[in-house]
Amino acid sequence: MSQPHSPLLREGTVELKRQEILEFFLDSFEKYESLFSTLATDEAADSTPKCTTR
Repeated sequence: MSQPHSPLLREGTVELKRQEILEFFLDSFEKYESLFSTLATDEAADSTPKCTTR
């Protein structure tokens, strides 16, 4: 999973920047939401942590 780059706002047209910002937002939002997909299952609630703290 690659990290999206922030759009460069100093170059290009307004229309192009709007499209780049929209794509950046949608990609970032999708990745953020996917972080929580593992918690949405019953197995996540019943599982024990794989690492322990000291």
